[in-house]
Amino acid sequence: MNQKTSKLAFLFGSVALSAVSAAAAQSASPGYPDLSGSWVSTNSTGLLNPATGPGPVGDLEGYSHFGFGVDEAHRRNTSRPWIGNYRSPILTPWAADILKKEADTAIAGEDPFWAQSNCWPGGPAAVLWADEHYFVQTPRVVYIVYARDHEVRRVYLNQSHTRNPAPSWYGESIGHYEGDTLVVDTIGFNDKSLVDRYGTPHSADLHLIERYKVLSDGKTLEGILTYSDPKAFSTTWSAVVRYNRGSEPMPEAACAEAAGNPVTGKFFRLPTASKADF
Repeated sequence: MNQKTSKLAFLFGSVALSAVSAAAAQSASPGYPDLSGSWVSTNSTGLLNPATGPGPVGDLEGYSHFGFGVDEAHRRNTSRPWIGNYRSPILTPWAADILKKEADTAIAGEDPFWAQSNCWPGGPAAVLWADEHYFVQTPRVVYIVYARDHEVRRVYLNQSHTRNPAPSWYGESIGHYEGDTLVVDTIGFNDKSLVDRYGTPHSADLHLIERYKVLSDGKTLEGILTYSDPKAFSTTWSAVVRYNRGSEPMPEAACAEAAGNPVTGKFFRLPTASKADF
């Protein structure tokens, strides 16, 4: 990096940090619930079942996974592959067929595709990222920042969806406050991402509603998520995610693709040139 480029990078970083600091200063606006700051997932990269009604697919009968990095006795271990229940009644035949292929791959010892391991944007599954999540509230926009690669979602407050939003990884999010709850309504996803760790697919018709609330202990953020997608799901279903309040500043967490499968330890086949380019 030359001196000029270095100065520009420093200037850009300073401006970005100033903007975030100014936004954070407005986060506790009167009448708004304060969601600001760092939140760390407690879901072990899995969606939790709702109190009532249809929930996420879960493990295929006869199989189970351990929490990320620990076994049932809380000893560190290599997690077993996530083998999704492709027989779940919430799935359409289209989605069940895709999930069965993922499950068969997992049963054979290969973990299903997981965007976080491959440096892809998380899409709707970003709510399960193990890295810190940051909420920055301003009067017009709530920014949800994921520490991994510093990916940012923008929730535009008190607006309406555009007629035909261009498909994107995180879709078009419109939000509003209902008392102590931030409600986020998102459409316009592309069909390249997945819903969960099992590899449950969705289409570009996915409609996701998230309801975020700080619980009475002041240390837990809970999200109630509702999914509807007529191509992928036979019914509307819900899931729960929870986060503990963190205290660390945002780390620099640039994602770099690994050459090996973190579950099996096997190395992926890497492209190799048969002769020198020059």
